[in-house]
Amino acid sequence: MPNIATRFTASLFVLVLGACSSTLEVAGGVAGTVVESLEEGIEFVSGLFGEDEEIAAVVELPIPIVVATEGLHPPFNATREDGYVYGLDIDLGNALCTELNFECKWYIQQSHDLVPQLNAVKTDMVISSQAITRSSQQRMHLSDSYFPLLIGLLGRVGSTADGLIGRRVGVVENSAPGYYAHNSLNGARLVSYPDLAKAVAALHKEEVEFVVHDAAMLSFVAGQADELTYIGELSVSKDDPALSPGYAIGVRRSTTSTQFLEHINQGLANLKRKGIYQKILERYGYKTQSAAAVDSE
Repeated sequence: MPNIATRFTASLFVLVLGACSSTLEVAGGVAGTVVESLEEGIEFVSGLFGEDEEIAAVVELPIPIVVATEGLHPPFNATREDGYVYGLDIDLGNALCTELNFECKWYIQQSHDLVPQLNAVKTDMVISSQAITRSSQQRMHLSDSYFPLLIGLLGRVGSTADGLIGRRVGVVENSAPGYYAHNSLNGARLVSYPDLAKAVAALHKEEVEFVVHDAAMLSFVAGQADELTYIGELSVSKDDPALSPGYAIGVRRSTTSTQFLEHINQGLANLKRKGIYQKILERYGYKTQSAAAVDSE
């Protein structure tokens, strides 16, 4: 994986969202509406992407296709107070549905429900910054990577990271960056937290000196807090077996999912070829650039 830094500024993360309307407008012209939830506390956001059912019929898919996301991990997926879901994952999913001429609905779920609900045929795709790991590949089929998972470092303003040996470092348990940290950051004093918000809260309270997690997410967090700074990407080997190659779209493991996955991968390739994928990245301030890495030794 190339050593690149990602910066997501708060100003570029603002989407065109109608605050008083029942219609969700995502920058780029894709629209949808909030419909009744199937379970208490669960909101659906629907987007209509054409009436041609030819592709879905070929791969024996339901109409519409239900896409699940957690809605808690900006800049990839997040939820407004009124229940609207937005983010890079959402824009990419909408563009993919448009490219494949699918009718899609978004389903907000908790992380521990994403795969069980997928395998229970309650949803059809998971687009929720799902890292490609050995564990995730055993639980569902995954598409080609649509975004690199880069390991970044967050600290308080004025802090320096000339090495992490002996330093208190917060990580998110059961996450790909957390798995990497436990297997590769030898000598660091790792403290695990159930989610990124609690790890960041510990950093604010000076319970830890740094937080190691996905670079894009940490960069976004730093843009929201004046007292925190995104220090940079850790220098890691692309051949490190503990490192995930990136985020992917998940579909359930079944006899028909292989063909469905082929369509998804072709759709992702088409979005890149047409320049739509890059426009989505640019919408969130994503730029590939050379940057000095932080020494993890």
